[in-house]
Amino acid sequence: MVSDLNRSFSDRMQRDWAPVQNSSMYRLSTAQLGIWFAQQINPYASAYNIGEYIEIHGSLDPRLFEQALRTVVGETDALRLQIVNHLDVPQQVVRPALSWTMPYTDLSEEADPRAVAEAWMQADLARPVGPTGGPLFGYALFKASADRFFWYARYHHIIMDAFGMWLIARRVANIYTQLAIGRTTNEGSFGSLAALLEQDAVYRASNQFALDRQFWADYLDGCPEPASLAGHPSLGESRGFLRNTAHLPNRSMDRLRSAAHRTGTTVAQIISAATAVFLHRLTSSNDLVVGLPVAARNGVSRFTPGMVSNVLPLRVSVRPNMTMSEVVGQTSWQMRRVLKHQQYQIADLRRDGGIANGRMPFGLSLNIMAFDYSFKFAGNNIIAHNLSLGPVEDFSIAIYHRSDDVPVRIDLDANPARYSAVDLANYQQRFLKLLIASADPDVSIGRLELLSGEERRTLLQDWNA
Repeated sequence: MVSDLNRSFSDRMQRDWAPVQNSSMYRLSTAQLGIWFAQQINPYASAYNIGEYIEIHGSLDPRLFEQALRTVVGETDALRLQIVNHLDVPQQVVRPALSWTMPYTDLSEEADPRAVAEAWMQADLARPVGPTGGPLFGYALFKASADRFFWYARYHHIIMDAFGMWLIARRVANIYTQLAIGRTTNEGSFGSLAALLEQDAVYRASNQFALDRQFWADYLDGCPEPASLAGHPSLGESRGFLRNTAHLPNRSMDRLRSAAHRTGTTVAQIISAATAVFLHRLTSSNDLVVGLPVAARNGVSRFTPGMVSNVLPLRVSVRPNMTMSEVVGQTSWQMRRVLKHQQYQIADLRRDGGIANGRMPFGLSLNIMAFDYSFKFAGNNIIAHNLSLGPVEDFSIAIYHRSDDVPVRIDLDANPARYSAVDLANYQQRFLKLLIASADPDVSIGRLELLSGEERRTLLQDWNA
């Protein structure tokens, strides 16, 4: 069944991507150039496909859904982009229109509709999509039952980030809802690619750009080799990733909220501090740098889908005799510092002479996404399921706080060239244990227990052998 779906869907998704004619060319943004140059190392890799699927609880009209989706594609510059290599310089063109299809498949007779749909989605994500190919997105709709549907969305990272993916999903839900009650609206339409690129150009020509560059040069001066759970940073290209998913119990989330209130911080800051402690405890490193993905958006970019996001090096000093509240305090301070300079792209950091020596200054990254997915499709509730956030060079922790009605989801992604499935499962168990214990601000981080009872017994047996 899956192989048949793969063949038919692939043919329909790749239809009619014609050459560019009579359109204005734009340069790539700094964030896009980072993706462009990274993929030149392996042009046929699928690592830069990002995607999710939205589980819709309730009846859905596929015809109205496709109408809503086509409306959004038509008003979104990023979804009508074609990347061209013009005189050996990458450029992009916004096409006035393009031909594409949205496959719709009824899986309600399958024994496990979700498994069949997810298998197809993973196969589609694994297909290489070059930045000069197209279209640079793909959609599909699956019917699991009369009152459950799965909307799959895949994008090349050069045109879209996670924030933009959320903007599009929310907009499709809004337009579908309006169509379902017989209305049409332009309210909430997006900004233009030209405005997005102008914002990037203004920043790069500003004094703030120079100040940010100097900040990062000073901030990373004397930075140690990146601490990695695998022992050393990856030198190879990521080819897919392993993933383990868990959900944080609501009572544990409530404890973290209470701890944030008592310490005058936020849950995001406590989770970031817990991640630094996690890395410290498992590597014995004291001077730590953790990657912190950020939206890096303000002004028009907050209302415009596209590739804008950035990853900031977050440097934290951790000692075994510190309490959790002390680590949270230092982490919060460092986060406030680096967020003031979040527009300076990680690609610039890696290219700058003498800054981070051209290498990635961190191994582990923490991505906290609090995008509000509480929107509905004509009154029907949804659950968002991420499938990929892009390449995983070493180890990544993603926290999804979608809405108060859905438990917090935690994805641990690892480079399979550096970690095994057993490694990932062990790290997941230890991280969850530490995160839950982090709700106690007075606990000494050197006393936090990361081993399970079985691991502790095995370790003692080895010592006493």
